[in-house]
Amino acid sequence: MLVCEDLVKTYRTRRSVGPARPAVDGVSLGVAPGETFALVGESGCGKTTVARMAVGLLRPASGRILLEGRDLARMRGRELMTLRRQVQIVFQDPAGALDPRQTVGGAVAEPLLLHRLGGPSWRRRETERLFRQVGLGPREMGRFPHQLSGGQKQRVLIARALSLRPRYIILDEPVSALDVSVRAQILNLLAAIQAELGLGYLLISHDLAVVRNVASRAAVMHRGRLVEEGPVEEVWSRPAHPYTRALLKAIPVPDPALRPEPPSSPPPEPEADPVGARADSCLYESLCPRSARLCRRRRPRPERADHWVACHYPLILRRRDDPGPPR
Repeated sequence: MLVCEDLVKTYRTRRSVGPARPAVDGVSLGVAPGETFALVGESGCGKTTVARMAVGLLRPASGRILLEGRDLARMRGRELMTLRRQVQIVFQDPAGALDPRQTVGGAVAEPLLLHRLGGPSWRRRETERLFRQVGLGPREMGRFPHQLSGGQKQRVLIARALSLRPRYIILDEPVSALDVSVRAQILNLLAAIQAELGLGYLLISHDLAVVRNVASRAAVMHRGRLVEEGPVEEVWSRPAHPYTRALLKAIPVPDPALRPEPPSSPPPEPEADPVGARADSCLYESLCPRSARLCRRRRPRPERADHWVACHYPLILRRRDDPGPPR
């Protein structure tokens, strides 16, 4: 299992005054083989930072990345390189993730060369097999990225991620840069590969419709913190956090008659950026229509209502509805 435990990542800009600001603040999640776990939220909430830490491209300020129970931070040299083969990543922008001076066949074969797997003839056959696995042919191997469509380039990235035969793949917005007509093809390809190989996916996305169709569990992230987590259908049908409800209401609905009613009053304007300056409070408090004095005084901790939620409001309601046995 791929587990992230209490991850924290802070950044300090040259002009910043005061303490460093956490881009990721205490994030914990786990991905099992064969499942798709989605991490959703707005741009800038820290999703990609979590993905880069999970794959080892960034080192967390604190917290642990555990792969099959082994801490990546404690690994060195050959042991770390061997373990890293089990977690790969597919980046959001296929054009930016490929070297324009290198053929796409060379890009897929490069991990095999770096890990010293097989000889030249074996690597050639393995690259051809990977291209066929993602729906491409050997003739595309000699082409350069600019000679391929966006969908073909994304297939190349998927083939490169599969080259080391990992157990887990981080999918960082894998279809957001593609045309709508191509997105379904890539998602179907990823689902078929998962069914064949039993891979675990950590899907980073802001597209809630995609998440509902492909993920089994999901966590909602806001300003570096997880605010809700559970089975996708449960979170989507019974969202407990006001931020999750706001995201779901923002999904476009083609039929105006089916759109949810607008709120009776607009949400309040946010106060000064609370990240770092108000770490002991709820970061959604200044925007939340249900904010109370407690939200400004105490940071909500994840607790279980119907599923995990970091919000005072649903837990207060649950306690009112279920006062417990009489004393």
